[in-house]
Amino acid sequence: MKLKYYKCSPTENMTILIWDTVPKHQYVEIAQKLMKENHIHAEQVGFVTEMVKGEENAAVRLEMMGGEFCVNATRSLAAVVSFRQKDEGGIVKLETSGLEAPIDCVVKNMDKAYQKEVGIYMTPPKKVETITISSEEGRVEGTLVAMEGITHVVVNSGTVKERMLLYHGIRKQLKGKEMEALGVMFYDERLNYLEPLVWVRETDSLFWERGCGSGAAALGAVLASQKKNSIKKAIKQPGGTMDITVNWEKGAIQDIYLNGEVRIVSEGWLYI
Repeated sequence: MKLKYYKCSPTENMTILIWDTVPKHQYVEIAQKLMKENHIHAEQVGFVTEMVKGEENAAVRLEMMGGEFCVNATRSLAAVVSFRQKDEGGIVKLETSGLEAPIDCVVKNMDKAYQKEVGIYMTPPKKVETITISSEEGRVEGTLVAMEGITHVVVNSGTVKERMLLYHGIRKQLKGKEMEALGVMFYDERLNYLEPLVWVRETDSLFWERGCGSGAAALGAVLASQKKNSIKKAIKQPGGTMDITVNWEKGAIQDIYLNGEVRIVSEGWLYI
């Protein structure tokens, strides 16, 4: 099988976008092969398709390998659409798995044609609540942020000795909940540093990601909820910095805006 692809780096959260039509039942098998070190290698794979909702002005649709919603893959696709159209940037409307409604991405050109600054507007989380996580190393306080397409648990990294034990404790505790994907966000408030661990149900993949857009948004939601106020913050992650703005009005989060650089690092053909 020969497939057209783009590979993007949104804060080093390496993302492969497949531009050719692939049967949906093959998504998982193909993604698992591509993510391996002996192939193109990335942290996640998305498949570009025609729109299914028929939304006017939507460019294309993104189907993630596990049917989840991925902020960085969506931002990557917006960058590629702008790159292919050789435009001056602007609003790129996309459909994506994990979301009911299309999403607007704001694309700005940078010095190179393959570099874009891409912002994305996100709806408020469905739920932000404090939870106590029980694991083999004891009890840890965290905050659960339920979003469309993914659920995150944000914890203070300084309170966790064995991170994988905590992850397995969270998986066990949330076992009965329907989640396309789960992120555990380890946050060091003193350093303003976020380390994302992300699991996708359909592919059963688990990665320490270099950057996680929805995880940064979840952290922003937690901080705004704690302060009960709007916040604007540059969140550091292993792969770079993402800017988060959370709008708090009338006692609740109204919207979240996430912004950062996306680099298109490769395009071409791959073989499976």
